[in-house]
Amino acid sequence: MATVMETLASWIAQEGKLPVEDAIGWTVRVAKALEPIHLLGIAHGRMSAEAILIAGAGCEEDGAVVGTTELSDAVAYHCPDRARGKEPSIESDTWAVAIILYESLTGTRPFSADTDKQLLSEIGGVGPAPLSRFGVDREDLQRLLDRAFSLSRKLRLRNLRAFR
Repeated sequence: MATVMETLASWIAQEGKLPVEDAIGWTVRVAKALEPIHLLGIAHGRMSAEAILIAGAGCEEDGAVVGTTELSDAVAYHCPDRARGKEPSIESDTWAVAIILYESLTGTRPFSADTDKQLLSEIGGVGPAPLSRFGVDREDLQRLLDRAFSLSRKLRLRNLRAFR
């Protein structure tokens, strides 16, 4: 029997946030799936929770990353550089994977607004709510996400290997 898969975004919308260890596990799996193309200097460019197919919340379940041609551009996953009109990059994929981790841990995206214009403004402004607001009391994950979402490119985690 074939495994039924749905997007991580759909799972979160229906079931809520993932257990911490599964959120971490899926994030590591996604990072490892993207790293080979990044080594070639290629960015996925459309990474989002819609780009991840899962057979269940457990990080040991079947899963896959969807190719770029099957996805729309998700502004909510843009890094500040992309928000300013730059092309997709390895750094922007890394930012998007950080958003996926945050979303998996909290059940909500770190940046949200009614319009794309407002959203792009929020991405370049104040950082997301702390994980503790969502019952995730992991200082290690908070420090990681603080670095991943830093507005300073010098401080920001800029590749998935460093993020992982």
